[in-house]
Amino acid sequence: MSTTATAWPWATDMLEAAVAPPAREGSILSKFGSERTPDGTHLIRAFGLSRPEVARLAAMDFPNPDLPFRRVSIDPVRGTVVMMAPSRLHERIAVRLDKVAEELGGGVQGGGLRVEQLRGTRWRDREGPRGAGAEADCAFYIGETAEACIRADALGDEQADAFTERQPPDLVVEINVSHTDEGKPVWYRRLGVTELWAVAAGKSPDWLEVEFLDLQAPDDPAASQESKVILGAQPADVEDGLRMLQDASTPVIEGSRRIANAFAQRLAQRMGRGAQS
Repeated sequence: MSTTATAWPWATDMLEAAVAPPAREGSILSKFGSERTPDGTHLIRAFGLSRPEVARLAAMDFPNPDLPFRRVSIDPVRGTVVMMAPSRLHERIAVRLDKVAEELGGGVQGGGLRVEQLRGTRWRDREGPRGAGAEADCAFYIGETAEACIRADALGDEQADAFTERQPPDLVVEINVSHTDEGKPVWYRRLGVTELWAVAAGKSPDWLEVEFLDLQAPDDPAASQESKVILGAQPADVEDGLRMLQDASTPVIEGSRRIANAFAQRLAQRMGRGAQS
């Protein structure tokens, strides 16, 4: 896919996964690879599994206290399983992204947008067995779907689960994607997700980059300069919001307010420039 090369510009910095020889006959893992992302997150990938093998993995409970991995994404279409042990930096960024998305939504002119975060929800491809799917680093319902989610949740677990089963998130976030994640935008597109934010971050405080992908662009997922789900938001707004929350001298509540206020001011300036042109 032509957009992949531009969508993940930092993927070339990743070490190639070391693919081992096929395991002994009868083993559930036919091939595997190991890698670490720039923030220190450890990934183990299994390739070329059959659908029954994927179904067996999907039937396990994750996270599993007996395993060192806290997240598992299971793709029955490609027969790929990713076991993930997130680094502390990765998890801090994910938590901050929840706050950034919420505050950007609140800063939208005209009363703001409700943002409901769904990190930890596994999104299932309808072709796959129950329990299989992708767990994004962050996932959100925004606006009307967020309100519908809250109404379903008020009706009990059964209604809430049924809602997430049929309604894909409006926005997903992936942190420090690697070359083996290049198929995820197309997978999320097929699932019905509107937008993906790709966040690259490393141990250096200065290394932070955000890119938006319009997953439902006419031909393929395509880079976008402005969000389709939080109107007016741009990648720089997300980067600045993350940096505000990273500032230890700023109180937590004040940091969140600053994000919303700064975004509202930028929106007004952008609209003013647009009207002048």
